[in-house]
Amino acid sequence: MRYRIDPRLADILGQLNGTPLGQGLADRLAQLAEDAGPTPEGDELRAAVHPQLWLLDRVGIDGLPLTKGGYLKPVDVKATAQVLPTMRDWIFPVTQEVHARPVGAFHHHLRDVGLLRATKGTLHLTKAGRDGLNDPAKLWHQLATRLATRRRAFDEMAALLIVLHAATTPTGRVDTYAIARTLHRLGWSQPGGAPVLASDVQWVWNDLWGGLGNVGSGASTGPFDRTLSSAAVSLVRDALLVRRV
Repeated sequence: MRYRIDPRLADILGQLNGTPLGQGLADRLAQLAEDAGPTPEGDELRAAVHPQLWLLDRVGIDGLPLTKGGYLKPVDVKATAQVLPTMRDWIFPVTQEVHARPVGAFHHHLRDVGLLRATKGTLHLTKAGRDGLNDPAKLWHQLATRLATRRRAFDEMAALLIVLHAATTPTGRVDTYAIARTLHRLGWSQPGGAPVLASDVQWVWNDLWGGLGNVGSGASTGPFDRTLSSAAVSLVRDALLVRRV
């Protein structure tokens, strides 16, 4: 089967053409195209995006009031925590959103991908959110097409590399050092010219995990050992590779 590569990723491959880093990314893309399962459908799809559907439904037509600081209220934090795979092994108290980081990451991920928006202290569904709540296939499409879209150019480029690595790393331990080296080769650096650090990549990965870690049921949800579910791997494939008809 033939695919069209995300233009942003194609540009990265073009810049790295003829280098070991470029070949490594090309190999990962080939692996992703070969190994990712079909896009889920029907009950399998609804199960894969159950947490997303659940929160969209909780927000509903009337919206969900937020705290003065713009966070979910404690009652909503506790309820959301019950449906998130990324909260499965959480050992700390689940009270405020700032103290339950996976809940906060999930909430903000749904805002980042354009499913939710906050207005005047209330969380609302966007049009994409309403459409996704009524049609899980549209929800999946929104999650895929916006997965690696970020406001900052560095974060977006890092996100593209991270999701590709995550979907093709069976151990769940994404090599943030390799991604940092790739970003530096692409011309990115810290203020003053110092190389990109693995910790710079880790911050972006933490945000992405708030979305990917809650698609399907991952094999691992530790802070560093993060194995994607088969559904999440399919989502990455649908984000980076479009089938040619």
